[in-house]
Amino acid sequence: MFEVQALDNGAPLAEAVPDLLVKAERALGDDPFLSRLLACADTFMDDQSPRKPGRGTTRGDELAADQTSSQSKGEAPFADLDDETLLSALQATHRAISADQAHRALLITELAQRRATNAVTELTGRKARGKQALTLGARALGEEVALELSLSQATAAGLVDSCVGLCTEAPETFDALAGGTIDWEKATAILGLVQTLVHAQENTNPELDPADRSDPETLGRALEDELLKKAAKHPVSTVRKAGARAMIEISPHSAEHRHTIKRSHRAFWFTPDDDSMARIGGYLPADAGLRTKHALTRLAYHARNAAGPDDRRTLDQLRIDSLVNTITAAADNLHP
Repeated sequence: MFEVQALDNGAPLAEAVPDLLVKAERALGDDPFLSRLLACADTFMDDQSPRKPGRGTTRGDELAADQTSSQSKGEAPFADLDDETLLSALQATHRAISADQAHRALLITELAQRRATNAVTELTGRKARGKQALTLGARALGEEVALELSLSQATAAGLVDSCVGLCTEAPETFDALAGGTIDWEKATAILGLVQTLVHAQENTNPELDPADRSDPETLGRALEDELLKKAAKHPVSTVRKAGARAMIEISPHSAEHRHTIKRSHRAFWFTPDDDSMARIGGYLPADAGLRTKHALTRLAYHARNAAGPDDRRTLDQLRIDSLVNTITAAADNLHP
């Protein structure tokens, strides 16, 4: 496991990063193109950072020299490599990018923890502590990150939250990211699922009998472990679907709580569109949505049979026409 805890006991970040780089290199193996593909891993280390013996110049220097040499000779980079080697290099690059994103998470989390030392609560003005202080520190850091990286404030805030969350709430997922086992998209997807389950269980416990209550953090770790088992070999969409099913199996009570909250958000919307068209939509429970779909399909087939073989409308066109005709006819027949 990568020692993320080094940040929590006040150890300087510079001491943790070189060791993390060595572990990332070991995880990637002895790839002949590793010196090129891990160039990004060195770019955030300044010239005064200590280096492991034998590393010499940075990979960024070597890569730049290789590219300059190739360009001066009129050669295309990697032109002499076969497809299998290029694909292997592509995989190594993908893993190296994941490791570099883990380094970014460490940097941002260290900065957030420094901001947390001076955080005060908004209501009382007293010094915040623990998780509340870190939350306030992350919020304060968002604007700085936006300026440094030329990001929108919303994007920077999301980046900071994800980085701090990975380092403090999903350490196993962070380790997988740092080792190149999963990428940033999968890591943040797993983090979001874990946070959703933990928060839902925290809100559900007060409504349950003491015997039925569960520790939110324990449930979160169980979900994280379950998702990491297959995350490396499946796309992020599959990870999210697996997470949705696992959350129900791990904690049915919190699943009911989430459904109750989301059910209260039922909505209908109408959006004008170009060329005298419009879009309508709705947010409703799944069973009600399925019943509506089946009803519209039956009405569509009835309209097709009534119109005869000359009707060239598609099934979707028949569905929307049936929706409009049925609802407007029902409204017209209402008694005053």
